[in-house]
Amino acid sequence: MHIFSIVFGAFLSVLGALIRFSGMVHLLAGYDETKVTDVKGLQRWCGNLVIAGGLTLVAGGTGESWLGQSDVIVTGQWILFTVILAVMVIGAQRFAKK
Repeated sequence: MHIFSIVFGAFLSVLGALIRFSGMVHLLAGYDETKVTDVKGLQRWCGNLVIAGGLTLVAGGTGESWLGQSDVIVTGQWILFTVILAVMVIGAQRFAKK
């Protein structure tokens, strides 16, 4: 399981960097440019949080491989990952046209 977490986390971190630093907001699911008020703000917000989610998975997978299979680490990393994604989705609503 730790290999999956590390690889998936690294993939998400690269995806987040593309969104944040290259402006590839079209990679976000459901993105419609006509419904966004601040593209740069959405780019920063979502890019940073996708990177944070990816780094959370990498850190959890690395900790799991070093310390052995630990339910506390696995549960903690996935809870934190879910919270980060929820914050991203809820916070991204402020960039939508009303």
